[in-house]
Amino acid sequence: MTAKTEKDALDLLKVPEQEPTPTVKTKARKPLKPLPLGRPPEITPEVITQICEKIKASGAYPQIVAQSMGMPQTTYEKRMRDDFEFRRAIESAGAACEVRLAERVSEGGWNAAAWILERTKAQRYAPKAYIAIDARTIEGMSDRDLEQGVRGIVMRRGLGNAVNSEMDGDTPIEVVSAPDGGSESLD
Repeated sequence: MTAKTEKDALDLLKVPEQEPTPTVKTKARKPLKPLPLGRPPEITPEVITQICEKIKASGAYPQIVAQSMGMPQTTYEKRMRDDFEFRRAIESAGAACEVRLAERVSEGGWNAAAWILERTKAQRYAPKAYIAIDARTIEGMSDRDLEQGVRGIVMRRGLGNAVNSEMDGDTPIEVVSAPDGGSESLD
């Protein structure tokens, strides 16, 4: 088919009208997570020094300080297990912080420092729990009743953790054995 006029030629080039394509509704996709680019950065001696300085200054747990500096928990744990120099640096920073806090306690501004030491180094600095039981009181009690009574006292006073750290099995720290107040220390 040939066009005789220019208008006929343009009509041949026209695309016949089409029906609009129906739109298909698609489910919303989950957003894609960005992929990590390359290997994570090496833990340099400068980063280790920064972690140690923060531990010394803040008294925070070393693992938390390392995570705040961008070190993943698994990397921290692996380094503590496998890297002697890293472990020694972290332990040294913790010891330096403990010494600094103990000095603060002895200087007089001790409330906050003592609180931190009691909670982070409980075996060394937490108050010891002593329970005194009169022999006349326990004479008619069964072992089970006695154990429940002691546990109740301990829990009411909030000493559960302190007593557990100071007791081997069921052995109490101190027992008052006479009405005159004489006691036998089992430390």
